[in-house]
Amino acid sequence: MGGVAGSLFMLWVRSGFSSATVASALTFFPPSPTYGLVKQADGATAVDHYIDANVPFSSTASLAVVRTKRGQEIPCFVFRHPEATFTMIYSHGNATDCGGMFLRYLSLSRELKVNVVGYDYTGYGGASGSPSEADTYADITAIYDHVVAHICTSSDPAKEIILYGQSGMLPCNIPHQCTAMMSSFGSGQRPQHLLGNRASCSRTDCPQRASQWDARAHFQSVPGLLRHLPQR
Repeated sequence: MGGVAGSLFMLWVRSGFSSATVASALTFFPPSPTYGLVKQADGATAVDHYIDANVPFSSTASLAVVRTKRGQEIPCFVFRHPEATFTMIYSHGNATDCGGMFLRYLSLSRELKVNVVGYDYTGYGGASGSPSEADTYADITAIYDHVVAHICTSSDPAKEIILYGQSGMLPCNIPHQCTAMMSSFGSGQRPQHLLGNRASCSRTDCPQRASQWDARAHFQSVPGLLRHLPQR
């Protein structure tokens, strides 16, 4: 047995027949970090650099380092809008980090007039550790708890929080107002596993210039939007 299948089989054997290890090898592709975190004399954490040096960080966002229940420390970037009534938690794709998403976060906050919260998974960007499925769940939970405690202004955070996921990276089992997923099925190929038995999807015509589709579902009785670009 050779090729990719052989490599995956050997990885499975060497990991003690751990399917989670094989899943992580197929799921997580962290790039070289596009930014660095520096501890300052007063104990605060600052951003060392971004891939786009022309965009000043301090004037557009705030930074917090959040500790997860698995002991990892992950950066959380908050882009606030003065007129925001919603807060979007943006779970980026599996092959980028927050440095590569900085301008998108900023644009979404300005155009939609929402607070945007971006964070890096364990093993990505300025986060500690190595990526794994278990750590990703812990990361998402820690960020959600941080948003509820420090960012939400509503007495009912579930009515304020929007969850946005890219490439299948999305929490859906926490209280929130609505869910949006982009490029999810092309990454996962298992929508039923992702949505659960309560999902009810229907294909509709998407009013965009590109030929796209969206499907509307319900996650814990909240609206959901699924979008994917066509294959080239």
